[in-house]
Amino acid sequence: MVVPAVIDHHATDYSLQHAYCMAQAAALAYKDKPAIEQQASAWGFDRVRHHETRFTPPFPLQDTQAYTMAGDRMIITAFRGTEPVQIKNWLTDGATPPSAGPGGTGHVHHGFAEALESIYPDVMRAHEEFHANGQSVWFTGHSLGGALAMLAGARMYLEEPRLAADGVYTFGQPRTCDSTLATAYNTGFAKRMYRFVNNNDIVPQLPPPPHYTHVDALRYIDSRGRIHESMPPDRRPYRPSRRHDRRPVRARQRRSARPLHRQLSDGPGKEPEVRDVVGRTGPTAVAATAPATATSFGHAALIPVAPRRGPRSAAHLHRGQG
Repeated sequence: MVVPAVIDHHATDYSLQHAYCMAQAAALAYKDKPAIEQQASAWGFDRVRHHETRFTPPFPLQDTQAYTMAGDRMIITAFRGTEPVQIKNWLTDGATPPSAGPGGTGHVHHGFAEALESIYPDVMRAHEEFHANGQSVWFTGHSLGGALAMLAGARMYLEEPRLAADGVYTFGQPRTCDSTLATAYNTGFAKRMYRFVNNNDIVPQLPPPPHYTHVDALRYIDSRGRIHESMPPDRRPYRPSRRHDRRPVRARQRRSARPLHRQLSDGPGKEPEVRDVVGRTGPTAVAATAPATATSFGHAALIPVAPRRGPRSAAHLHRGQG
């Protein structure tokens, strides 16, 4: 696959190129406002609205942030994620009761519902203002941001059909809702929702079933970078290989926690894969961590980073993002 340098404003269907662009938009949500506005302009979006709210204790999140960028043919809203350790601790808290789902359909995790509610009215105002030319509408996000992107799409579909999204792409999204809402969502977003999961990333495995489930459609990236449309039945929890690596356990774990520069590639006659480009200088790449460890959780799946320049890369800046 040729890595796109700009976002195709005419995109309407699923493609790895469009998934890459949505990953870039999700990564941009971690930047500050000037950086977001500068990059949005470079991508051909002439209007940007920032969405932000802060929470007070004992709510486990400090804030919710997102941005909406609009052009003449496309509108994208991207939600920011949170720290991987923070979201892991939060999602394993079984004492949190669920909240009613969008439009009274099913139930969702209470924390996700509260986080989205804090900025959803502002997101709606931005879409009502910008959606004047019949533009396509897209939601994206990484980690917590993926859960909020999915819920925002559900709310618009069930409560404001005229503004319903044309597509939702999430990366490292946790389980967000119960089976009732998931069924309604899968019906409304058939061939419009794509949920990318990176190998043994722990966050998509939380909160635990049966109360919470995932929506379709899965795009699973295995340990060799190959993309599957279902979870391989023989997937096992990550275990460091000892056959070819006789270094101490701690040294192996340090290596497995280091992010890799990777790039979506698609050779002739081959299935799409994530090709390692460590040590090369070139276009912006897609960063995906090595298999999950207690440090990284394999949770930087498909987050674009700057090109490698010298012995260290910008990928290390994303090590703590979730």
